[in-house]
Amino acid sequence: MTRQIAVIADAHLTDLYGGYGLFDPAQGRVALRGRTDSFGSTRLFNESRAALVACLADITARGIRDVVLLGDMTDDGQPGALRALRAVLDRASRDHGLQFYAVLGNHDCAGTARRPLSAALYDAWGDPLPDAPDQVMLSEAEMCAGLAPYGFAHPRLWQEDRSYIVTLSGVWLLMLDANVWRSDAKLDARPAWDAVWAIRPGLVDRIAQTVRLARRAQVQLIAFSHYPMIDFVRSTAGAAPPAYWSARMPATATSEALAATGLGVHVSGHLHLANRAACASLHNIAVPSPVSFPGGYGLLTLTARGIRAERVPLRAVAGIDVATALYGGPRTQYAALLGRHFAGLVKDFYLPRDLPCEPATLHHHRRYRQIASGLPHAGHA
Repeated sequence: MTRQIAVIADAHLTDLYGGYGLFDPAQGRVALRGRTDSFGSTRLFNESRAALVACLADITARGIRDVVLLGDMTDDGQPGALRALRAVLDRASRDHGLQFYAVLGNHDCAGTARRPLSAALYDAWGDPLPDAPDQVMLSEAEMCAGLAPYGFAHPRLWQEDRSYIVTLSGVWLLMLDANVWRSDAKLDARPAWDAVWAIRPGLVDRIAQTVRLARRAQVQLIAFSHYPMIDFVRSTAGAAPPAYWSARMPATATSEALAATGLGVHVSGHLHLANRAACASLHNIAVPSPVSFPGGYGLLTLTARGIRAERVPLRAVAGIDVATALYGGPRTQYAALLGRHFAGLVKDFYLPRDLPCEPATLHHHRRYRQIASGLPHAGHA
């Protein structure tokens, strides 16, 4: 029997129509992040709702009913962002029978207490909006309570975190919580699975126990968490990755410890990239974000012979022109918008950090000019 599971990572949903408490979503007003914020970030903000809705529409059209939400569902865990997420998920569940199973990412919540946030918001014409009343990141407990129907009502795998198991016909989904919180309600600064291995090694023991149980039950087991278990950037590049990437990748010793559990497949998000890597018998499948180039979601096809993973691109996204006036450019297709956003990131964010030269001479660097010349125009979208 064939089963398909859709995986949406890093949707980064904003409270587009509620303005984080500024107005009633039914009024039709919008609260936008500015162009500088949007095109200086690793993801698009204002198009996040349209992209998520497009993912769910495509999933529904394929007849898929099981959807994993792989963390960073919101940006950044505010009460309004949670309400906006619930509105989208509730409708998809009610109207189309979609079943959602979520894990938490680093943008979804704080630790044991709320944390204040600050972000400038604008109306559709680019005029500043007043400070929003609920610019605060919810605690982990509050976010899990708000998403209880979408996974967090399941019994915990163990009491130290928010991991749980979903048992479907012929397959178990091991939903892993790899957030490690400090006493100040912020995340441990180490790569997530390094922090888990150092501070919560009991979770790794529970993974090994679950692997053994799945084998006895003769079911497929797939693990999901927001963060990669294997350094797939180093595996792809064949050399040491730049510091920006290596700071987000687990150490080889951590990957080896996770592989020693006997786990075969782990699916991750976090870096907005579609990729894969292996450590011994452990395979890490990285899923893209719908709001970062090239855009899309992951699709797992399970058969008796194994698991096939693919990226599903977003070919048509309705409603992305909500910020056209704010951006100051003509309307464009979603793929082109993502391409221009990515080009700006490479030129203004990644290359200045990765190339060994002074900022003032960057534009004269041979490698910078080689890479930049092959990118889409990064001006107004």
